[in-house]
Amino acid sequence: MSSTSLVANFRDVGESVNRIADREVMKVGVLYRGGDLRLIDRVDQIHTPQTIINLQSDADIEYPGAMVCHFPAPSSMEIYEVEKPATQAWIAKILGLLASESIELPVMIHCAAGKDRTGVLIAALLGCMGVDYEIVRKEYELSAGNLQGLRFDDTLAALADHSYFKNVECEAIAKRFLVG
Repeated sequence: MSSTSLVANFRDVGESVNRIADREVMKVGVLYRGGDLRLIDRVDQIHTPQTIINLQSDADIEYPGAMVCHFPAPSSMEIYEVEKPATQAWIAKILGLLASESIELPVMIHCAAGKDRTGVLIAALLGCMGVDYEIVRKEYELSAGNLQGLRFDDTLAALADHSYFKNVECEAIAKRFLVG
């Protein structure tokens, strides 16, 4: 079975961003995203990430060959309200981890469906690195579909404000994930 049939919304973020941008923006094979990993029992089923970041409430099983990091969203948090201190702290903590050279690549980031928590975190990561707003929006839409009625535009606008990332090493993150 392919990783896309085992994990909802599974994809290589670099491939999708590069396809949307119609040019090389991100490194390929270093950042994956998707939904629940319950059907996975070996990391080679999802392109062998060295680090798995789980955003769900429930912890993952251990995967030989991968470091599993558990960062559940605070229960009081509305994921799209990125202006709230609890949401900002949660995002900054994970982005700080991704900036660290101690975290081995490739990285797999996942939640239950691979679209809301994962989508907002990937949008924050892309925004932190300076990826164009429309590319971030289209990458998110690959999982969520049409964003009419969602507050995602407000979320993206908040993430586009670079003061949002004042305590995050965006240059270190960009060096790890962007081309050139």
